[in-house]
Amino acid sequence: MDRHDDEVGYAPVSKEEESDDSVLSSDPSDAQLLHHRQSSRSRIITGLNVVLFLFSLAILYRSTSDTKRENWALEQVSFFSPIFDRLKIPLVDKIVQGTLFDEHDILLRRYPSPEVDTAWSTLTDVGVVIIQEAEVSRLGKDPKNTVRAPPGWGHGDNAHLAQPDGQHALHCLNAIRRYAYREYYYPSQTTCPSSDPHAKYNATSPLAEFHQAHLSHCLHILLQTLTCDFSTDMITHNWMETQDYPFPDFAINKKCKDHSKILEWQTRERISEAQWMEMSMRGPQEGDTVLGLPPKLKAWTTASNGKDKQAEGGD
Repeated sequence: MDRHDDEVGYAPVSKEEESDDSVLSSDPSDAQLLHHRQSSRSRIITGLNVVLFLFSLAILYRSTSDTKRENWALEQVSFFSPIFDRLKIPLVDKIVQGTLFDEHDILLRRYPSPEVDTAWSTLTDVGVVIIQEAEVSRLGKDPKNTVRAPPGWGHGDNAHLAQPDGQHALHCLNAIRRYAYREYYYPSQTTCPSSDPHAKYNATSPLAEFHQAHLSHCLHILLQTLTCDFSTDMITHNWMETQDYPFPDFAINKKCKDHSKILEWQTRERISEAQWMEMSMRGPQEGDTVLGLPPKLKAWTTASNGKDKQAEGGD
């Protein structure tokens, strides 16, 4: 045998090859067992793929059905509100009326009058409506602490009172408007007689404690509302005659919730004035939670009640 033959060796058989050889040389029943195992594995993989596919379809269906809800887009940028389940809120395109002077004699911009007050009251009226206990919980409130509607009103045992926050913000705007025209609405809060034709230009005295508290409350409410629901619309500028600097064009295009439809819903759903008075006469019932007043409000209420009693004694 030559040198080359001496260098030829034999590599050991791998375990895989040995296994394959053993299978090939094994009994037919072993081959059937292997085939059965491979088929079972394939069926399991196929089953898992089917389950995953169906799960994906379910998620797709859920997401598609969610986006088809009437107020889905609004729900994405809002906390929970029962209104979304009860009213389709249309979105409308509007152009802001933003001129500095009242070029179009807009009623809501006029100096106070009975006609102006009626227009503002219509827009800013706050109505109390009925919501259910589950909705109270979704609002992040404890139903044990919120006021229930009497079962006799026909809304069941788990009905609670609520009011639209947006209407409260509008109420605050109207309150600030009234304080701005205090010589008209609160003549006793001015330093000169209200009959003075120049009263609106004269200095004013500090507001009474309650009115000052109401004013600061409303300013803070609007600040929080406007910074939370921040408008991302943009205001462009124009060159205007007599103006040295670019002048903002406040007449911007906006996408708005149709407030008129929300007011119509509130009118349909609100409790009556008689029912509201009934709540006052009933007062808290057995088992109802009665919360304490904040310290400053309690002090003002106590002082105010004391003054009323003194006035009655003087009469």
